[in-house]
Amino acid sequence: VLEKYERPAKKNNKQYFETVITLESYPFTWPMHSRDFVIAKSVIRDEENGMCFIVSKPAEHTKAPERKGTVRGLHYG
Repeated sequence: VLEKYERPAKKNNKQYFETVITLESYPFTWPMHSRDFVIAKSVIRDEENGMCFIVSKPAEHTKAPERKGTVRGLHYG
């Protein structure tokens, strides 16, 4: 975990949880290059509909600069 951000507890019948920024590394051997991902993740609970949403998106962080020999991965979703 690189950093955590507190969110407002409740807004419009939705409960917001903290946002966490993580660095995930996946080492590979030749012929593949190792990959890493910096991801911001948070959870939102919709009390009205009884549903939970996990929100995940690529991020940048000063504690996780790109490294030589490692490909910075992005994810789409």
